[in-house]
Amino acid sequence: MGAISRIGLRPYTITRAVLGVLVFAAAAHATDAEEIAPPNPASPEFFDQKIKPIFAEICTECHGEKKQESGLRLDSRAGFITGGKSGPLVVPGEPDASRMIAALRYSGEVKMPPDMKLFPEEVELLTEWVRSGAHWPQDGSESAAPPPAPAEPLADRVAEAKAKHWAFQPVRMPALPAVSNGAWPRTDLDRFVLAKLDAKSLAPSPEADRRTLVRRLSYDLIGLPPSPADV
Repeated sequence: MGAISRIGLRPYTITRAVLGVLVFAAAAHATDAEEIAPPNPASPEFFDQKIKPIFAEICTECHGEKKQESGLRLDSRAGFITGGKSGPLVVPGEPDASRMIAALRYSGEVKMPPDMKLFPEEVELLTEWVRSGAHWPQDGSESAAPPPAPAEPLADRVAEAKAKHWAFQPVRMPALPAVSNGAWPRTDLDRFVLAKLDAKSLAPSPEADRRTLVRRLSYDLIGLPPSPADV
């Protein structure tokens, strides 16, 4: 598979080539073989054999079930009909007016796939498909399924999560809580500590003496006990 990647071939392209060789060999040995006409671009067979594999291999990684960049999903007919945030992808019958074809040709502002241009044969297949009406069969019929309700945009979900998370709330000055001993707090922060202690019926520990304070300071700053002179 590494060698395949280096020469720019894709697995489904190789499979298609192998199947083509097998079909050709079988036809050559048939006594009354007739010339096999290519499927009509408007037929379900053309979509299943030529178009669907391109979407499945190249497009659904970013526009599939797990990920829908720009709100676009290309693993279902309903998703294709709905399009993405910028609207429908194609104008059936008019490939030159279709946003998808312009992106695949790298002729517009948007270029897809962004890191690897399709083979010319693949672009031509998709162009013919759009020219024939961009038929996407579903259960053997051409009846359009009702488009799904549009997914909530990612930006909206992020904004909602931020609105609920404490870390994203604006800084504000809260009211100072009432405490049982107004003489104990030395700062406003102490009042919040004492309020929590009061809520649990607890009292603050006695004030530390100077020897305890210098030991705490020394351990915190250098990890060692203070010298006798410091004490």
